[in-house]
Order: sequence, then structure tokens, then C-alpha cells
Amino acid sequence: MTEPSKARGRLPDLIEVPADIATLGRELARRQMGDGLPVVPPTEERVAAMLAATDRDPLEVLGIIPPRRGELTVHAIAVNAVMAGCEPRLFPILIAAFEGIVDPAFNIASVNSTTHSCGVFVLVNGPLAEQAEIASGTGCFGPGFPSNATLGRAVRLVQLTVGGAWPGAGDRATQGSPAKFSFCAAENERANPWGPYHVGRGFDASTSTVTVFACEGPHNIQEHGSNTGEGVLRTIAGSMGEAGSNNLFRGGEPVLVLGPEHAVTIAADGYDRGAIQRFIFEHARYPSRLLDPWFRGDYRFRLPAGREAEADRMDLDYPVIDRPEDLHIVVAGGPGKHSAWLSTFGNQTIPQTRAIARADGSPLYRLG
Repeated sequence: MTEPSKARGRLPDLIEVPADIATLGRELARRQMGDGLPVVPPTEERVAAMLAATDRDPLEVLGIIPPRRGELTVHAIAVNAVMAGCEPRLFPILIAAFEGIVDPAFNIASVNSTTHSCGVFVLVNGPLAEQAEIASGTGCFGPGFPSNATLGRAVRLVQLTVGGAWPGAGDRATQGSPAKFSFCAAENERANPWGPYHVGRGFDASTSTVTVFACEGPHNIQEHGSNTGEGVLRTIAGSMGEAGSNNLFRGGEPVLVLGPEHAVTIAADGYDRGAIQRFIFEHARYPSRLLDPWFRGDYRFRLPAGREAEADRMDLDYPVIDRPEDLHIVVAGGPGKHSAWLSTFGNQTIPQTRAIARADGSPLYRLG
């Protein structure tokens, strides 16, 4: 297998590793190069097959991954993709994801070193999501789907091996999260009454995209009692208006993942995407009088210049988002009256969307 090299402009060195994959997984974890699970040995042949799925130069540097500030080369992504069990056809999706992750606005430096438990959620949209068999329906955030599991795992492995985001060293997350193992899904576009998420981001429906969010794992919202759009939205707003999220503390751009049944109920009552965003902005709030004075004092850092005194008032309800358009709305999952919201790292990160194929349909990468 290969080991990261400090030298620029050449491929990493080869090292001898145990043949048994369980032993290899433990050895890589000991070296802070794995996630503790068994891995696929990244032999020269397997890495070459992964690299064949793209025309990118293996030595091309996409960016720097803190806290170690390792150079993220196409080759390094390929090595980790093999270790995670990715098929070569998934490699273009992985490259696009990292183009978003290394964007300064995503702020991977803070995401990888914070005490917050955020991981990286990878959302895939467009025709390639179905071609790559990325699950978007029942149980899409859970086990049983190889493409979801291996793509999300590869993203985390890169953060460990290239970025040095090792628990207790580079990664300071107090408790961590299962979302740090693997967090990837596609949108259930057929169930979205308002059109695919990436179209709302300015892309053509025929363009395949990857969006990355720095967020926590899904917080379930069960709503079996209401049969109106407003009733469902009130429950959702109540769930999102909680005291302990980074979004209440710092604002930012949280994600609302509507289950298809909730989406149908909300849409049937005339709510479009903008109306949902406005409803959540107005109702997903927490009373300042219920918060500790120290929290109210810290809240002033979220407020615009000239409004800091509002943090001392006890008659306000603090909003989860600063603007309606800060809420990202996705439809995913299968039957059942459940939705979820994903609390993010607050205003210290901005989600990033990247195209996997150009709007005219021509491939940005070879899709395999």
C-alpha cells in the first residue's frame, strides 16, 4: 500500500502491510491512518483502477486539509477511496465533493478541529445519483447501501489520513458522532414536490451535483398527528428551535430533510420552498428568558453591529436562522410520517455545491 509522502511532485512511498484485512485495519488505526474498521488494501493495481475513472493528473493538488495541512492530491483521494471500498464509478463524485470541502468558505480547518460533533454530510443530486445506486429512499441515512457507505467513509478517511483529524489530536470533538464514520445520501427527487434541491441552487435538473454540509447526524422529527401543512411545520419548527444547537448560538445554514409524506402534506396546503423557509424563520425560535445569562451574553457575537444590546433582553425569541433563505430544504426517505433536521456548525461554515457534469451534459470527469 502507499503512505503519505512529504515530498512534492511525486507519488507516495510503498510500504509493506499485513495481508489480513482485519489486522491491516487495526494497524492503520494504530498509525492514525484508518477509522478502526477493516479496510481494502490499497494496492498499486487497485489505486490505478480508481485513477482510471478520471482524467485528472494524480499529482494534481485540490487543496490543503487541516489540521495537519496535508496536500490533497487526486492520488491521495484514490488511495482512501480504495480503502473505503468505493467502486471506481464513484470516484468522480468523491472528487467533486472534495472540491467543495477545500473551498475556504466551507472552513474544513475549523470543522476538523472543533469540539463540536459535526461531520461532513455528502448529498448527491441529478442522474448520476441513481446511476451510482446512491440510496435516497427508506433508510437512506442508515446501513445497507454500499455506495452511500463507501462514499461517506472515503470522505472521512481522507480527513484522517491527509488532514490528521485524529480524535484527541487534530479532531477535538468532545464526544464525536457516528456521522464521522460515513454520512452520504441522495435526494429523493421524485418525491420532492418543489423540484430537486440542486435546481434551487441554480443547476439544471440534468446536471449531477454534490453538496457538502458540515453538520450533525439527523435529528428525527416525528409528526403523526397533524394532517395540515401548518400543523406539520409547527412541529418541525418546535423541534428546530432547541437551546443546544450551534444554529441557535451562531446562526448558519441548517438542513431540513422532509420525509415524502410530510412533503406531500405541506405542498398540498400551498407551501412552496420559500414559504417553508419563511415559516421556519418566524417560528423556529427559543425564548431568551429560558436561557442562562452567560448564553445570552455569548449570543451578542451573532448580532450585527449596533444591535448587541438585544442579547441582554429577556423578552425576545432567538431565531435558529438569520434569514429565511439560510434554510436548506431536501426531500429524502421513504414511507412514514417522519422528517429530520441537521444542525450545522453554525455560521462558521457555508455549504458548497459542485457539478459532476456540465449543464450541457458533457462529462466533467469520466464517469466509468
